[in-house]
Amino acid sequence: MANSKELVIKVLLFDIWREKVANLIYSTQTVDALALSTEEGRAWPR
Repeated sequence: MANSKELVIKVLLFDIWREKVANLIYSTQTVDALALSTEEGRAWPR
């Protein structure tokens, strides 16, 4: 019983970790996109 319980905990932890990594990657891409668009905005005078 302890082994299957451990497995469930590991799967849950991995799931949480994977979600955090995905969020981190997504937010980094968003920041990069924003930085790029503001740089383009500065390069092109309105």
